[in-house]
Amino acid sequence: MENYSFRNHVLKHFQLLMEHNGFTVQEFPNKQSLSSQNDLVLWVSAKCKFQIFREHNKVFVEVAPLAMRTINDWYPVYVVIAFLSNSKPEDWAWLLGFPQNGFSYEVIDTQLSRWHELVGENIKQIADLFEENRYRELEHELNKFRTAFYSKLSQLLEH
Repeated sequence: MENYSFRNHVLKHFQLLMEHNGFTVQEFPNKQSLSSQNDLVLWVSAKCKFQIFREHNKVFVEVAPLAMRTINDWYPVYVVIAFLSNSKPEDWAWLLGFPQNGFSYEVIDTQLSRWHELVGENIKQIADLFEENRYRELEHELNKFRTAFYSKLSQLLEH
């Protein structure tokens, strides 16, 4: 897939959803490498930002408050949805079933479709959670949840 563009693939899946919810695509400064720009799409709204990126054939979606202080302010979307819905790691383990072999358009397309569905069903609640005042109130609780979530998830995956 010589002419493949992850950015265009993401836009195909997410552009209408994100724009409908007040997000715009953030353009990158010219100093970043072209390959990193092509493997990352950043959406920004008045409340928060989403990044959709890939590493090989794995697609990841993360969310962060606008006023990020550290890299740890990025949260995987499925952890945030689990926090909002008070669900358990085992309810989300299927998201970690990424294929291990080489790049495939179909694999990426399937993952983008799943992410679109998850984000679409929860985007308003996620954005409200990351609104600055609410995020600051819940930041400690969200971080504690994330740590416990990953601890339990790693135990599940070991067995």
